[in-house]
Amino acid sequence: MEYQAINKNEIPDFDQSRDYFITNIVGDCMNAPGSPAKVGTGGRVLCHTIDKFDFLRDWEQYQGRAVVFQLAASHPLARGGACMIKEFCRIDWGLFVVLQYHNPRKTLLSIGTDEFNRIAIVDKVLAEGRADHAAPNQQNKQRNNPPG
Repeated sequence: MEYQAINKNEIPDFDQSRDYFITNIVGDCMNAPGSPAKVGTGGRVLCHTIDKFDFLRDWEQYQGRAVVFQLAASHPLARGGACMIKEFCRIDWGLFVVLQYHNPRKTLLSIGTDEFNRIAIVDKVLAEGRADHAAPNQQNKQRNNPPG
């Protein structure tokens, strides 16, 4: 996660006690019209960290919000501390965090509460990043299936 000075007037519901930061996005799983944070590769989001256990205890207030979380180092997708962005849906049985991504289609996934170390709530999309997430796929399709 990258820390950078920001103007508090740009932060919705600014709270001086929160730990705010800006992070870059890699991937296009949230780059869709129905996403709570429409952002893709090259985008940037403003977030604030929240204690993992406070999040798990009071999770209802975060439903439908975009979250950024850091997978535990032992997780196969951790990629050296990389963070992931998804829409938070719910906690199941106190053991699983249910998340949703929006691209290429809405899909639910769950991870164990022990599979991530840190979590942050997305407050604002600062830059959407890649404008057209479908462009590379369309180009490949046209190359492989030329007209005529």
